Amino acid sequence: MALCDADPRLMKHASPRQVAGGPLAENILKCQLKPLNSVDYAPLVFPSAQWARLQATFPDGVCDWSEKGVGQQRAVSPLTFADGPGGERLRPPPVSHPGGRGRDDDEDDDDHERRTQ
Repeated sequence: MALCDADPRLMKHASPRQVAGGPLAENILKCQLKPLNSVDYAPLVFPSAQWARLQATFPDGVCDWSEKGVGQQRAVSPLTFADGPGGERLRPPPVSHPGGRGRDDDEDDDDHERRTQ
């Protein structure tokens, strides 16, 4: 056990979706449903009255967390660096010049010497 898991002040708390078997990513807002199946709850065995009550409570089924959510699609960032709507292609990267070519460092040094004399 990790040291931080031993400290109750640092323990993580699961959301209701996670407690119900949902992913840690919390990226399913509406789940696909599957029919109730007693095998999913093994080794727990429900008495017939409890199973009937469970079926009455969830007549359309329960979440199937192994499937993508209803209408779920890949996230699309509003930030893009491609041409097209909302995007602007990045300029080419700067080019390095050996020996400082492209910059006139001597001019800055001359100004500094004149000011300090």
